[in-house]
Amino acid sequence: MRANESEVDQMIEREIFHHYPGSTVVGCVLVTGFGYQAHGFSIAGDPDGFDLERGMEIARRNARGRLNGLEAYCRLKEKMEIR
Repeated sequence: MRANESEVDQMIEREIFHHYPGSTVVGCVLVTGFGYQAHGFSIAGDPDGFDLERGMEIARRNARGRLNGLEAYCRLKEKMEIR
């Protein structure tokens, strides 16, 4: 059961990014209106090719994927409780 993309986007209340100094690691936390926090990270394999904006995109996409999974789980659970 897939989560609706726009519904998942509406769940996000705020985004927090962090670049760990001296590294190619970028973290992203997506916070929902009900307080759930989904974490995502990106790590560049080549420090010379590190691009902060690209790292932020990847970290956000990974965190958002966790929200997709949460929403799909909630829908499935709800469906099973109705039966």
